[in-house]
Amino acid sequence: VHLYRCTFIMPITRNLETGETRTVIQTGANPFYASTGHIIYALSGNLMAVPFDLESLTVRGNPVTVAEDILFDPDNLAYRYGFSQEGSLFFVKSVQEGGNNLVWVDRNGIETEVPAASHLYWDPRVSPDGRRVAVNARDAGNDIWVYDLSRGSLSRLTHDPGEDETAFWSSNGRWIAFSSSRAGQPRSIYRKLSDGSGEEELLWTGDHHMHVDSWSADGKSIILTDDAPTTLQDLWVLNLEGEPSTQPLLRTPYRESNGRISPDGRWIAYESDESGQWEIYIQAFPGLGKKVLVSTRGGNQAIWSHDGSELFYRGEGSIMAVKVQSGETLSVTPPKPLFRDQYALRTQNHHISFSVSKDGKQFLMLKGEPQTHITHLEVVNNWFDEVKRKAPTGK
Repeated sequence: VHLYRCTFIMPITRNLETGETRTVIQTGANPFYASTGHIIYALSGNLMAVPFDLESLTVRGNPVTVAEDILFDPDNLAYRYGFSQEGSLFFVKSVQEGGNNLVWVDRNGIETEVPAASHLYWDPRVSPDGRRVAVNARDAGNDIWVYDLSRGSLSRLTHDPGEDETAFWSSNGRWIAFSSSRAGQPRSIYRKLSDGSGEEELLWTGDHHMHVDSWSADGKSIILTDDAPTTLQDLWVLNLEGEPSTQPLLRTPYRESNGRISPDGRWIAYESDESGQWEIYIQAFPGLGKKVLVSTRGGNQAIWSHDGSELFYRGEGSIMAVKVQSGETLSVTPPKPLFRDQYALRTQNHHISFSVSKDGKQFLMLKGEPQTHITHLEVVNNWFDEVKRKAPTGK
């Protein structure tokens, strides 16, 4: 059996004789099997250990943290650590300082700072009424938070110690759907009332790592990006009418992600690398049909204006705008740059790191990045003893 990572987010196993693959852990990177009977992997700067049964190829129990502050190398998409067969751990220790801020940027590139506390923000989403922002704060519990733009208050929406991310508002602003990886559970989709009251409601549990891309205006469909081991990234529809169910929308040998349903529910914009680079496309929804290529020189992270008359995306070093006319067929204008994109990108796919105001005149961007400082190379002798103590295998 070969243990490896798939698209940098999930350790999976592959049977070297049959080729069968199986997801082992929903979120993690750089996995290794240790002779102690554990899988060791990295997650959010920490090393995690979970007991693993070689016969059933399944984890046993919940992951625990066994080392902290592991350096992540973005150029090679790797955490810098290793361990010997005798049980000595070595890793490059690092610390992060600072975070980023939310800023409004108008169409001419003029900034207005949002007076929210600095955090390591991901995936800002302006509410349908334009009064609130849902955002993931990775340095504050990796939870979903809601910022009230009029009151200037930032409140935590989710509280689980797992990873809650890619929030998206229902069209009436009452609910927020999000994707979550929680200890001992497969990757799942939840929703919660946006005022923070009540319990979270489980909508769907999947087989792979998933992100919430968008929620249709009629509330019946949620678009997911699914990270499959064989077809890479695909777009799926989570149907919420009756008993929730899923079905593939776009499943090809290429990567498709960040599917955004138009406000009128007739179209879906998404990004794909089928041309050899990321480009933005639009197709009819839900029946698909002929693709319309929107970007001309590469693009990713597309979002609709609230009235559906424009599509915005990141490309050519700028925030780009395209006029959209929807009738029996769809027509789009050539892309026009609005302002220079000097803001946090996060990842090109999976996440959309900006949002647009209700009137379409301002864009909510993430400004600044935390600074990573390498402190030293750390060696821990007899580290396997600590792993077995913190995560006993029962054998």
